[in-house]
Amino acid sequence: MYNEAEGIIACLGVSDLVIVRTDNITFVAHKTEVDRVKEILAELGKDEDKKKYL
Repeated sequence: MYNEAEGIIACLGVSDLVIVRTDNITFVAHKTEVDRVKEILAELGKDEDKKKYL
């Protein structure tokens, strides 16, 4: 778990997750799916309103 922003990330009953929190984005994925983050970034990049979060 990684938290760049202020605040707390609290999780119960989960395992094998990657959790990353920045100022504007919280990313949660099973550790076996992390390599697919490029797919999410590509989709966000298509939307002008969401590009600011990349």
